[in-house]
Amino acid sequence: FLVRPVSVPNQGVAEAQSVNERVVALQQVPSVFVHHLFFGTGQGALVPVLITAEMKPLLPHALPVMALLELGLIGFASLLLALGLFQWGWRRLLIVGTVIWPLLLLDHYLWSYWSGHILLAIILLFIGLERRQEIR
Repeated sequence: FLVRPVSVPNQGVAEAQSVNERVVALQQVPSVFVHHLFFGTGQGALVPVLITAEMKPLLPHALPVMALLELGLIGFASLLLALGLFQWGWRRLLIVGTVIWPLLLLDHYLWSYWSGHILLAIILLFIGLERRQEIR
């Protein structure tokens, strides 16, 4: 599911190339992770690290994987701890499950691009506002 894009079957060369790139990107993950275990590669530095290691500069299309590679274990654990402070209720989990998880698992958009950062911030803002209304 992480490798095969959701699209119309038999789209030909473009789809085959996309699938191949996703497979190669996921195969590179263990090597990068082992070399940058605790502190990661740094935000946005995954492509230069791949080039330096003479690997194909392909990004894994799964945000949790990219976050783990770029933040390392310490940064990723800190991020999870910070997100845990939201005190997730059933409504927030529903929002996250229907809105954010498909984006997180199928692409790196929310992590790699400034427009994705803004979209993620807006989603988290709505979750926070929903929490505020719950308290009242």
